[in-house]
Amino acid sequence: MNMMTKKEVAAQLYVTVETVRDWIAAGKLPVNSQGLIAPQDVGRLDLSYFEDSPDWIPMKAAAKYLGVSRATIFNYTCANKLTRATLRGRTFISLASIKELLATRSQEVQTRIDNLHFMEA
Repeated sequence: MNMMTKKEVAAQLYVTVETVRDWIAAGKLPVNSQGLIAPQDVGRLDLSYFEDSPDWIPMKAAAKYLGVSRATIFNYTCANKLTRATLRGRTFISLASIKELLATRSQEVQTRIDNLHFMEA
């Protein structure tokens, strides 16, 4: 069996090597001990996985949900605040990472409120 490198997988699926690494880290794409990927595992990855998944939403929907621009969503992904997957030119955002971001924001807001009460006393 001819195993594939991350770069070969990225080229076949028209995604970045970073996206392939994200899939591996998320457990979506298994690798062997040398870090190589089986072709049949690559075949399981296609756009329908993200379109039909309750765990991923398109970037535009994520921006609308969070009330920010798509540029802000992109910046969050670059800062590792959100997890993204890009496949064939479409970017999807993990709902789990959105929940984590919202929880972090909630904690930050509560800290600011607590600090306001402390300053008033």
